[in-house]
Amino acid sequence: MGEEPFSIEVPSLDEIASMHPGQPREQPLISENIHEQLKHMELSSWSISVQRRLRDAISRISPKNVLELGGQIGHRTSWLFDLIERGQWSPERYIIVEEGPKFGVILKRLIQRYQHNDFTSVVIQNPIKYIENSVYGIKLMSSTMRLKNNSFCRKLIVFLSIPILNNMWKS
Repeated sequence: MGEEPFSIEVPSLDEIASMHPGQPREQPLISENIHEQLKHMELSSWSISVQRRLRDAISRISPKNVLELGGQIGHRTSWLFDLIERGQWSPERYIIVEEGPKFGVILKRLIQRYQHNDFTSVVIQNPIKYIENSVYGIKLMSSTMRLKNNSFCRKLIVFLSIPILNNMWKS
């Protein structure tokens, strides 16, 4: 007799993407301030409802590693840092890849403000080049077929916030 294949209980996509009743509905204060800064800079970000859903999904999936491509000035990051701050998620590694050095400085200040220096880093580089040249990029490209049982999702969550990447992966 052979061994039983490894299996885990995986929530459905509907469960992952649904509203989490235990999470606050209001935007965290720091996220709210960053949202206002984005408006003044005439930059866009994901809507508050999408930010909430992402936070709710992360609280359910609880990934150990996050690779955020295109961090801008940290709006999405601040939502997730708030989740960590409230003790509802504890990642081992959080990497933010941002092409703009000035945005990178702002992201580093956000990391310091939340005191998440021990597991969070900012990489100033073109996100596409980062994916092409990194171990995470290799894992991402070689592991997309393993999403069926969610094992890869629990190891690495990647946020694609750069239009060229979003368009590249639609085809």
